[in-house]
Amino acid sequence: MHRATRYVGLVCGACCAIAATAQPLKITGVNVGIMRPLLDGDARVLWMGDSFSVPSRFRVPVGALQTWPVSDWTAIESAFGGDWLNTVDDTGAAKPISSADGYLLGAGGETTSRFGLPVRFVREYSGAPTLRLGPNNRLARYIVRDWFVADGVNGFLVEPGDRLRARLLYLMQPAAVLSADSLRVVDGPFERVSFNPLTQTRPLWSSGRDPSTESPTAAALGQINAAPVDVPITPVQGATPIGVGVSPIFAGSGQSAYPAGAVLYKTDHAGRRLPGLYFSVLADNSWSFADYGRGLAAGEPGAPADQKTFDLDQLTHWLDVTTLDRDQPLYVFYYLAAEPLTHNGARHHFERMVDQTQAAADRVGLSVVRHCIVIPHFHRVAGGTDAESAARFAALRDAAYALASSRPNVAAASIYDATDGVMFDGSSAARDWLREHGFDRFEYGSNRVDLTGPEEFFGNLLDPLRIHPRSEHAAAFFADRLLSVIRANPSCPADLNADGVVDTADLVTLLAGWGTAAAPSDISGDGVVDTVDLVILIAGLRNGC
Repeated sequence: MHRATRYVGLVCGACCAIAATAQPLKITGVNVGIMRPLLDGDARVLWMGDSFSVPSRFRVPVGALQTWPVSDWTAIESAFGGDWLNTVDDTGAAKPISSADGYLLGAGGETTSRFGLPVRFVREYSGAPTLRLGPNNRLARYIVRDWFVADGVNGFLVEPGDRLRARLLYLMQPAAVLSADSLRVVDGPFERVSFNPLTQTRPLWSSGRDPSTESPTAAALGQINAAPVDVPITPVQGATPIGVGVSPIFAGSGQSAYPAGAVLYKTDHAGRRLPGLYFSVLADNSWSFADYGRGLAAGEPGAPADQKTFDLDQLTHWLDVTTLDRDQPLYVFYYLAAEPLTHNGARHHFERMVDQTQAAADRVGLSVVRHCIVIPHFHRVAGGTDAESAARFAALRDAAYALASSRPNVAAASIYDATDGVMFDGSSAARDWLREHGFDRFEYGSNRVDLTGPEEFFGNLLDPLRIHPRSEHAAAFFADRLLSVIRANPSCPADLNADGVVDTADLVTLLAGWGTAAAPSDISGDGVVDTVDLVILIAGLRNGC
């Protein structure tokens, strides 16, 4: 009875305040509702960007795997490398294809071909006489060490009893005569498939072929290709391996092989993929907005000196061979470090990125494609003070918001604004913000973390350069803030549970957070759930969504 009386008093007080209250709402995203369905059903998520998007546990994309609750996590694609998507080089002789030498191909120095698509950790193996192959003539093993991320909200990718299939990816270098004449997918002691990578590759939808019914075809030179068939893989919870092998005569042949990762996915008893979240990445260190959408292949006239560039054909081939189902909606997040760009310059680069990805998706024949430009957390931007950096973030945000406002299939989300432009560098302002918003009790999956305590360096969530998240929990925090933007409904901020209506369920949610900074009850974003938020909710009750 006392609680009911209190609620009535609050509502009456709020109603009296409606006319006098004029609090502007903080805008953290535009058109983000188009990205929200990825949380509820069958969806492929593709992260494109620079070092902010690589699949490390200390980056937001993997933080999203740990904090975004999805219906089921059923597939992953990566070139593998780093802490949990790991490559074991069984020869000890692999050469990474990277920006360090301008994405140069040809381990023996016989070619000057380049491949700049940011497929991280493509490796080159040269069939020198001194090469020593691993067991079963293996070059390498790709290992999904999902126990690293199993403490998040989605648990393990691979569970006991799962049925798995793998699709091997590889780069076919332009000088085809130097290519290995055999590649193999090895599952423990079993050879699952052996094929000629030059003449037997997966047919492409973008070439008018149907890979589910048509015979293998010749490989596309200078492109990412896939094995002609997807093969069963034995599940190992916590560390599922996918072996890549060659013929015994590879050593001493003078040939080269370029494994480029794999797709691993769950299936039913008939081998059909299970619906759910498909996590994928196309990113590499120190790329920029200008590098995406340039439309030039590495090595072409006009390409930048660092060769960080790719053309539409290369993106189309990669998207084609990594697609499991053309009817599975694709949600693309463009997530890069902030750069010193003007509003118009940023808008130009954003448009080129989106347009090129959309063009590739159209060629492949994807049914639904949605794009989201993400403005990252506040970090140091080279060549400027913190105040100058803040102005650069604002320019990027405004350009992203403008593009999202003009295109129905484009969203923009700002982690910068969702964290009020705070630099989380251990300052008192950073610790105060974290406490006021409940992150001294941050919870996701089985994790319980005080981001203001010694475990997380007293609110210093950034690396020594004040750029990237410095820990797994810091990455999860920024991913959680991005999730809060995606879940928000700017056109209907009072819809706290995102069910499309404002009703008593939303009122109960708001009152449960009264006097705290709990999301989503703090509708106004002013750090406390009070009559200002109640005013907004009552307006929603009255006007609807």
